[in-house]
Amino acid sequence: MLKIFKQNKRLTLSPNIQIGVVIENPMMVDERLPVPYTLSFEIPDTPENLREFGYPDRFGAHEGNKLFMASESRIEFGPISIFHGTLSLVEYDQTLKLTFKGVDFNESLKKAMFGKDFGEVIFDGSTSLFDWEDPASYYYHYKNWMNPLAYNTHPDYVAAPIHIKTNNSAFRWFYNRTDARDQEYTRKTTVYREMKSQYLNCFNPGDQSFLFPGRPTFAAPIFPLFRLKYLINKLVGDKLENSPFDATEMHDVLVPTFYFKYWDEVETVLLSSPWRVDPGYLKFEDYMPNFPANTFLKTILNLFCMTLTAHKGNFVITSNKDIFARPVKHNWSKKLIGNAIPTSIEGQMYDYGFSDPNYYKPDEEQIIKTVATLEAMRDATFNLADNDDSYSELFYITETEQYFVKSAFYSSYLSAGNTQYELVVDYEFKGYKEVTPKEEVADQDKFNAKADIKQLYLQPAIYWTGQEDTENKKFWIVPRWDPQTPTDTKKTARQIRPTDLSLLLYVGAKTVNGKNYPFLSPYKNDAISLKWDGNDGLITRYHQDFKSWIEKPRLKVKGSFLLSALDLNNPTITDKVHVNGRNFFIERIEYTIQHDRIDPANVELVEV
Repeated sequence: MLKIFKQNKRLTLSPNIQIGVVIENPMMVDERLPVPYTLSFEIPDTPENLREFGYPDRFGAHEGNKLFMASESRIEFGPISIFHGTLSLVEYDQTLKLTFKGVDFNESLKKAMFGKDFGEVIFDGSTSLFDWEDPASYYYHYKNWMNPLAYNTHPDYVAAPIHIKTNNSAFRWFYNRTDARDQEYTRKTTVYREMKSQYLNCFNPGDQSFLFPGRPTFAAPIFPLFRLKYLINKLVGDKLENSPFDATEMHDVLVPTFYFKYWDEVETVLLSSPWRVDPGYLKFEDYMPNFPANTFLKTILNLFCMTLTAHKGNFVITSNKDIFARPVKHNWSKKLIGNAIPTSIEGQMYDYGFSDPNYYKPDEEQIIKTVATLEAMRDATFNLADNDDSYSELFYITETEQYFVKSAFYSSYLSAGNTQYELVVDYEFKGYKEVTPKEEVADQDKFNAKADIKQLYLQPAIYWTGQEDTENKKFWIVPRWDPQTPTDTKKTARQIRPTDLSLLLYVGAKTVNGKNYPFLSPYKNDAISLKWDGNDGLITRYHQDFKSWIEKPRLKVKGSFLLSALDLNNPTITDKVHVNGRNFFIERIEYTIQHDRIDPANVELVEV
């Protein structure tokens, strides 16, 4: 017997009701998300039904769209609960026309990530009292929140330095300018100005903090890097039963942020709360990119070859590797009605990688100096004969497979009317070593396993240990972010929400000149690699079983199966089923539920 409940209240159904159901396996579609299914049906306008929907037959009962809003619902057949979702009224015309949505979170996930609630942090103390050491000051509590983020102690996010590519990426202390009277003068830049324009989370290895002592002491603007587990749990919600992102190896996979809604060119302490209104707080949605939340989920699941399924009102994220390793759970051989129709699926080319690979192919006549590490390139010596001389050399870094042009020259500036010279050293990232593409088979279809992720790259960059640290230039190795060029000429790159997604890994402490700093890598840490190929790469670790399955020809069968409510309720859509000596994955199930029975299901199966 079919039963439909609206907020635990059973509705009266027509004896000739029919509900058509189609369920697809998200592992076999590009989205990797539960395919939203919508069931439309009508129920009679009995007094009980009209009451449950707020009397839509009465004009006076309507207030805006109140009566048409979705509410929790479930569908049962006999004692077995088949579906959980939401039920909403579409129209009233002598009958109540209803829509049941079995997967209700996809609609809200179409919104950009900055429109979602990712939590906040609230700080004690007065925002009007500027004192880093006084517990009565907001800045004291902000400091105590900020500095530990460098040491990977917070369960949800970290902070570590990321260099920003600017128009004048070759750092110099002195710049020649011309005033309104066409008189030349020299301006010396400041650490305060540069740490804001050149960095996210500029770290001070001298003090092991994000503070830069001086008069006054300034803090580096903090742009948290959020753990994947935290963001996915926030997006899917408390109905997420389990997730591979809870695993230790995923703990330090981070999503960096590059934008803040209330970014200020002067202030370094970022706030979501109004200026000098207590308590001060930060809303994390103000950091989020202009990136659809469902596209974010799809991209991450694609990268790590995982599938999100809906089952019994909850959600489960499972690695495809684990899905393939599971034993067969269900034998449907005796449930097959008549003969199944066999067909064949051709093997597809598994097209993987990041969507924006930045490859570089040197000219054959170019001289290349090969070194093991970025530090070795940084420390490579050069000689300039005089102030007019310059240096340029192409390097290949074997550890990171990067090409750089290291260059140096003298920049002149005026000091007390005299010409002085400053040595300027620059590192221009050219691209990665080109990967030899897999040879394509003529007319072979491609399976899209690419991840729409724009990865950062490692780069030698200037750093400082205080506001007075202006004598020598010191370079550490950090990730670099290339901001998008704004289409609005009235805005800077820091004032537009990025539409790209990037990932970084927290590695730990890295040493430079005897001092430690928190180091991020776009490539690997001790637990995981974000490179696609190699023994510890994404393909070997997560994709191999699924990739091999996609690449081989597979048997596909279609047939009618007599499935009970228990048969339809027990399997997860990614379970394996056994039919007549062969093991299959379910690709698609289509069936009709009537008042007193479930019609035979049309099922499409693909061999494991």
